[in-house]
Amino acid sequence: MRRSILKKLAATTAIAGTLLAAHLSSGLPTAESQPVADIPTVNVNDSGTSLTLNWPTGDRTPIDIQNWTISILDSFDCATYELVAERDLSAQRILGTPTVNPQTGDVAVPVLLEECVDVQKSAVFIIHPQGPQSHALYRLQVPGDRPLPHEFSSYALSSISGLHYWDNTLLISHGDASGADAMMVFPPANTPAGQYAGCVVTQPGEGAGSLCPL
Repeated sequence: MRRSILKKLAATTAIAGTLLAAHLSSGLPTAESQPVADIPTVNVNDSGTSLTLNWPTGDRTPIDIQNWTISILDSFDCATYELVAERDLSAQRILGTPTVNPQTGDVAVPVLLEECVDVQKSAVFIIHPQGPQSHALYRLQVPGDRPLPHEFSSYALSSISGLHYWDNTLLISHGDASGADAMMVFPPANTPAGQYAGCVVTQPGEGAGSLCPL
């Protein structure tokens, strides 16, 4: 089991490095580093509906995530079981643990949008702190069959199983009920949300084909 985990980690790290190198060769900008004093830590409340940024100065910034919205393209409505071209969904609760970019202080927050039996729709929001008193909010934009119409839109992720920053690049793992899992890579770009650079299936399964954009 341990050897299998180590092999998977080595493979995903190598793939991430390859995708990142290809992305950097395109000439897009990299994220700017911040002083350590400007890097917060994050705590999530028990219900998963809010988080708190804790600053080295002792300041605390509470943030309610339930008013976060995102336009999701081409998803099934849980109530009607019909495919809807575009609809606005709100964050219900935080999934797992947000991750902080140790170089920029940006916070990636995985959230549940909707759940139908054993199928989840989820998304990632990026908090870009501007000191303890304010912040900007960005949506991670996952591509799909159609071009995304605006900066508030995305295709949905499935069940998010983990995310972390590696050298300013956000790595997101998500999977489905069949046990399939895939990792998406978002290197730095023109906004703190980065830009999609690639995806690889890390655990084969019945639904693996739907986990990576075509």
